[in-house]
Amino acid sequence: MEPIIKTKDLSLVYDLGKSNETTALKDVNIEIYPEEYVVIFGPSGCGKSTLLYCLAGLEEPTSGNICVENKCIQDLSHKQMVEYHRSQVGMIFQSYHLIPTLSVLDNVALPQIFEGSNRLKREKIAKDLLKHFGVLDQAQKRPTQLSGGQQQRVAISRAMVNNPLIIFADEPVGNLDSKSAEVVLGLLQQLNEQHKKTIILVTHDPQAIHYAHRVIHMKDGQVIKETRNPKKKSIAPKGKEITPSSVILESLASSYPELSESALKAKALAQFIITDFEQMEINRLEEIIEKRIKNELDRQTLSEALDLPFEKGGVGLYKQTANNITKRIEAILNESEYLKKEIKIRPESITTLDMQTKHLRIFLLDKYDGQMNFEQIARLEKFIKMRLMKEINSKQFKKSLDISFKKGGAGLKPSTAKHFTRRLEMALLNYKPK
Repeated sequence: MEPIIKTKDLSLVYDLGKSNETTALKDVNIEIYPEEYVVIFGPSGCGKSTLLYCLAGLEEPTSGNICVENKCIQDLSHKQMVEYHRSQVGMIFQSYHLIPTLSVLDNVALPQIFEGSNRLKREKIAKDLLKHFGVLDQAQKRPTQLSGGQQQRVAISRAMVNNPLIIFADEPVGNLDSKSAEVVLGLLQQLNEQHKKTIILVTHDPQAIHYAHRVIHMKDGQVIKETRNPKKKSIAPKGKEITPSSVILESLASSYPELSESALKAKALAQFIITDFEQMEINRLEEIIEKRIKNELDRQTLSEALDLPFEKGGVGLYKQTANNITKRIEAILNESEYLKKEIKIRPESITTLDMQTKHLRIFLLDKYDGQMNFEQIARLEKFIKMRLMKEINSKQFKKSLDISFKKGGAGLKPSTAKHFTRRLEMALLNYKPK
């Protein structure tokens, strides 16, 4: 079976190359299959909603690919993207986004106008959906006259009105009480099981996990693991379990430069195994895993330490959970590929020249309103470094920025190349190489 959605090395960086550069997504590779119910799970700010908006074509990534039914959506024309949003995608938001001046019926029927349907047809479709989701008696009311749970059912009806292939739901129960949340989650499950819709739901609430075939766990803009629901028949083919990668280790190394290699590996393994422990439990787990990595504990002692009450120096897990986690730790540690592979966990020593190059790049880009991709920024840094080392003069620097990317330049506009050259030369007046 081919995936309905597939991403490859998907990254999104806000203010790329500037001093306030923020990485929202980093090298995300996921596959979602037709009629699958997938939950993207993680703490607030981990990038899960950003990933959802990229998949829905509402946010443009900085790099990487998103393929929907084997078509790269970044390559779609404006007209094709409109068609994608209209016919293939249904959106459900935390705040409903219903139009307050329209009746419930008109809110649901609205997307049908763009399909060219006449009034009788679109109202019939809308009424059928409102009836199906139990809010037909609210059809002539304004959205503000409804409860939160009722508004979300109206929003689900609207998302379904054009019969899309995929339903994207961004924290759909975040504003609801527990009873209403359960009803809405049940309706989404119904869309998946009875109407055969692919559901992609973003949440930080563990309550929603049990409805999914598969859960994609995110942290700091990266997918850290995937889990399957043993109570549901799997739709996605069985793949290799995600293990801590050099990407995660490098990210941790930059965040915790003071940690030793074994401590970094312990932190990566702990983050791979758990996602919602209390911080004190995570710290204790990392300490115990690090001891195992250093061979200060054997397998049996590791399991006992995980099971031991927290106040006695353990993590305080149930015995079965402790055994399961021990098996997973040992499985990873026993992979010779993982143990023997030389993982670059610390960046190369940063020279004065490297730091100066970075500072000058930020100096140039902070006042730049345009957009540059990763490759262009790398070229810009290359030419800045060459200028600092006096391998090129100011005219050659300007020409290098202006030359097309395919011919080895940065591919910038002539006016931008001129502006950058002038600012760089002004900065170099205060630069004294050591």
